[in-house]
Amino acid sequence: MQSLVLVVLVVLVVLVVLVVLVLLVVLVLVVVRARKAHAVVMHVACARCASPMTLAPLGGAMAYGCTRCAAVFLTHDHVARVRAGLDDAAAGMAEHVAQGHPRIPPASDVGPLHCPLCRLAMQPAWLDGQRVRIDVCAAHGVFFDAHELIEIVPKRDFWAVRPGDGRTGRGMGDAALEVLGTMFFGNG
Repeated sequence: MQSLVLVVLVVLVVLVVLVVLVLLVVLVLVVVRARKAHAVVMHVACARCASPMTLAPLGGAMAYGCTRCAAVFLTHDHVARVRAGLDDAAAGMAEHVAQGHPRIPPASDVGPLHCPLCRLAMQPAWLDGQRVRIDVCAAHGVFFDAHELIEIVPKRDFWAVRPGDGRTGRGMGDAALEVLGTMFFGNG
């Protein structure tokens, strides 16, 4: 009887060890796949200069930025938010980058640029009446050279009311002028 109990215990221990080993193998496979997927996304090369692009938060979304030529790759949804004036962070970054980088002429002799994510050829597109050439990957987004992103940012009057600022019925310009008038002239 004791030998039967001992055999059952040994079999149970062996089964537990086998289950643990199988779970470890599965865990290792999951980690390896996750690292490969993460590495593919994190090692993105710039379509313009082939330098590494860094994934970073920009406004309410993530964007890839080139560490060398300051090009930016945005998703289609992010581009729509920027064009609608709903992403002040992207607008500010675009203005800052455009000031420090030269305008790059369209590279028609080089051939099409390739999407930083899928490496397929992007289609050139012209914005704002043929003034700005961008490169579009239908699946992933839009590639902007350093000077191009600022071109799609809506021009805003600094004194105008911005959506969601809580003011109604009068422009920020009037309120600002009242404050300035009080500061400099002592009356409203």
